[in-house]
Amino acid sequence: MLLTPLLVVPSKVNAQSELQVTVSAVNDGEYTTITGVVSDPNHNPVEGAKVSIQVNDPSGKTIHMELTYSDENGMFSDKFKMPEDVNGECIIYVAASKAGYGVGVNTSSFTAIPEFSEVLLAFAAPLIFVLKTLRKKPM
Repeated sequence: MLLTPLLVVPSKVNAQSELQVTVSAVNDGEYTTITGVVSDPNHNPVEGAKVSIQVNDPSGKTIHMELTYSDENGMFSDKFKMPEDVNGECIIYVAASKAGYGVGVNTSSFTAIPEFSEVLLAFAAPLIFVLKTLRKKPM
């Protein structure tokens, strides 16, 4: 009996194209707005993709999580109030998924600038008044 080698060629069963995700953020000191676009490998927008967003502070602690969906243009957005004690570079993790596609992931970062505290302003205002008054007096 003659044995012939069997050549096994791996096939990609259920191969899926991976989603592409872009992400950016703007922080104004009080609120952070995260925006992005989900597209297919041919750069066509993907509507109805589930977009998971996680934001970590500079120490790695999660400060925000959101689940949203891309619109008919593949766009998504999320706006949230920053915790007052966060200062420094925050990392955004985004994952997009939709049936028929592989999961697309991306990261981005932004610098959190703490909102000017009203308590600090309450102490600073009288000091500024005194300094201006002293400056006007002739010596």
